[in-house]
Amino acid sequence: MNPTDHYYEILGLSPGASPRQIKNTYRNLVKRWHPDHWGHDPALQQEAEEKLKEINEAYEFLKDYVPPPVASPQAARPRQPDPVSRPRPVRRESSTLLRTSDLRQRWFLVGALAAFYCWRWFSPLLFRSSAPRHPETQMKTDRPHPYFSIGSTQAQVIAAQGQPRRFGKDEIEYDNAIVYFNNGRVEKWSNKSDELAARLPDNVFLADAGSFTLGSSPREVFLVQGPPRAITNDEFDYGSSKVHFKNGRVSGWYDPLSKLKVALGSSSETAGPGYFTLGSTQEEVMDAQGSALDGYSDDALRYGLSRVYFQGGLVAGWDSVDPPLKAQILPGPGIVRQRYFTTGSSKDVVLALEGTPDGLTENEFRYGASYVHFSGGRVVGWESLSPRLKARDSSSLKTR
Repeated sequence: MNPTDHYYEILGLSPGASPRQIKNTYRNLVKRWHPDHWGHDPALQQEAEEKLKEINEAYEFLKDYVPPPVASPQAARPRQPDPVSRPRPVRRESSTLLRTSDLRQRWFLVGALAAFYCWRWFSPLLFRSSAPRHPETQMKTDRPHPYFSIGSTQAQVIAAQGQPRRFGKDEIEYDNAIVYFNNGRVEKWSNKSDELAARLPDNVFLADAGSFTLGSSPREVFLVQGPPRAITNDEFDYGSSKVHFKNGRVSGWYDPLSKLKVALGSSSETAGPGYFTLGSTQEEVMDAQGSALDGYSDDALRYGLSRVYFQGGLVAGWDSVDPPLKAQILPGPGIVRQRYFTTGSSKDVVLALEGTPDGLTENEFRYGASYVHFSGGRVVGWESLSPRLKARDSSSLKTR
């Protein structure tokens, strides 16, 4: 994908969108992803800041971007005489001049196209001819190997990729990519526009491998997902998506735009109750919520903007934004439902009045934009915004 199409994709537009569409879409996305909207969750606020940086970068590029002109089909049509006007006799000299003008325009168009294609074909050769030479770069570049890989030498990279823009001991730089070396061997690379002919060795074959999962090797991810833009020992970078490794195996991923071909199935063979709660396992959460995860780690599962948090492998809290989570928590037995809660009320009293919270931690319940704060399992304060909480100040109760 070229950089222009990538920027259009960030804004959710099709290539060729008008400046007005770009500007209106940019304003809407800025309002949606402004970090101030996510101040209640530092993780979401940081994610919104990163998303806003991508949006600003795409807008700064596209607002000044001028699409290449497209020849109008009407320009090639011969001029038709006005049916209303009375035909006039045309002198032979005028007809000759008209044909001469058309020929000049056609030859000018042919010359412009020829100059354009000559520049496209010969500019890389002219550009590369000015690149600094190194003894290893004097080798043949007829590409005896169609790609290079981790562990390849500098000579093998040049044989597969061609003459570099800049050559150094620890890195070779191309127009939109850099290959890094350690002791003369490829260690990792950074690829901004899918330019590099980088692959893993073809000594591993996965039959009908349509996805990868937890525990997959880097080669399996490579064969399923393709070459990443950047690679390190513990991460594959696919633009907005990341795959994390630990001890040479997939340990998690981050996929906000659902681009990764990842599958995580549940090992449970029996149907669950259709929801999860405090103390549920990761398998029980996936039975209720599904295994189409946008992010996975030992401490959290991510569904869009919603998250489920774990401690010791069991659910310890959640934050339901979009999509809504199928979480449920009920008050303990023997709780008499009251008309309101106040300072000192237990969590069970709040649950009996307000129901399952949208966000839950050890010391806080969130209902929409309203919050109830706890200490030692008892209410110590609240913020009633939207929806309004069924809460009363204890001082007002004493006056009644």
